[in-house]
Amino acid sequence: MSIDKQVFLQSIDSFKNYNVLVIGDIILDRYVWGEVTRISPEAPVPVVNVLTESIKLGGAGNVANNINSLGSKVCLVGIIGKDNYGLQIASLIEGWNGYPSSFLLTSDFRPTTSKTRVIAHSQQVVRIDREVCQSIEAENVEKVVNFIEEHYNSYNAIIISDYDKGFLTPYLMERLRYSFFFRENKLVISIDPKIKDLKNYTHCKIITPNAQEAYALSGESTIERAGKFLLKKLKCEIVVITQGKMGMTVFSHTGETFSIPTVAKQVFDVSGAGDTVIAVFTLAILSGLSIEESAHLSNLAAGIVVGEVGTVAVTKEQLKEIVSLQM
Repeated sequence: MSIDKQVFLQSIDSFKNYNVLVIGDIILDRYVWGEVTRISPEAPVPVVNVLTESIKLGGAGNVANNINSLGSKVCLVGIIGKDNYGLQIASLIEGWNGYPSSFLLTSDFRPTTSKTRVIAHSQQVVRIDREVCQSIEAENVEKVVNFIEEHYNSYNAIIISDYDKGFLTPYLMERLRYSFFFRENKLVISIDPKIKDLKNYTHCKIITPNAQEAYALSGESTIERAGKFLLKKLKCEIVVITQGKMGMTVFSHTGETFSIPTVAKQVFDVSGAGDTVIAVFTLAILSGLSIEESAHLSNLAAGIVVGEVGTVAVTKEQLKEIVSLQM
């Protein structure tokens, strides 16, 4: 397709006009960076000499961080534990623009979900997960639904980020679907799914599974068959199947199907790329870009993050720069 660079740049500039609700599993991504110079005498494992440590928002937090970094207003809804990691998540979103910028439930019964990655010489040595994936209580479901109802008219889109950590229970998804998916002034509802009952995701506008999720959700063995199955079964408008270093394939309710190869020169880490795709694709659709234009813009954004090690949020400036270079 012929792409007008100026149209893309204007679209990115317009992101500041939108307010997005992101709801889902919030994860604290912790990184321990170091170097290995010897093997432990206690066991045949590398000894990592720690040089630095960092924390970033993961899961639904990374989706929201991308929205914020792209200049839009964002409200993040999820659950954290009453612990130091929960305090760190709260500090990372302090100062975001939104109406409000967050609605964080706290739990006495579960820790803040965290993933600690030990990385030496750009290679992950080990990952340590801290999580309890039990479903949140019914009373917390009511709090979430009531909060969204109260602020509903402030949002242009809702992004649901499911990492299967217990926040997006079948009951919560049912309440969200029947309370918000069918309204006359329907928002752009985008979902990044995990492998669950398909009815949890029906009647959304956009769904963005990766290839493995698409195969499992559909029971099909090819990208084309999986995409068409999900499009029909979910009664949605757009299915975007992300494929890591292979790029993405997009299916539209209008009958369009097209694939876009990755623009990344090197792929170091695909973690978080799906978060970037759903954030940029949703904002692009809000800005008035076509499905194909939105796919190209989100693919450019994904090309930025897979070239980095660790969870990375794309900034408006980075996206405008790659648009200028690639077109």
